[in-house]
Amino acid sequence: MHQPPPPATAGKRVAGVSLPEVKLMKLTKLLFNVIVQRILGAVMVIMSPESTVADLITVVLQQYVKEGRCST
Repeated sequence: MHQPPPPATAGKRVAGVSLPEVKLMKLTKLLFNVIVQRILGAVMVIMSPESTVADLITVVLQQYVKEGRCST
């Protein structure tokens, strides 16, 4: 996942004040609320940022079955 560069002023002095370095944290998990057609409510899953869309679909369908949901 691409992260934006730190601000150009990080670690520099502005108006005589030293600005702290900005450390970007790496994402470790993402929460998805997936809405499937004809299903009441979203299916919530937590996945790593490296997961593919195919992984997301597989996990959502597994969660759907695990929760015993029925399409209307």
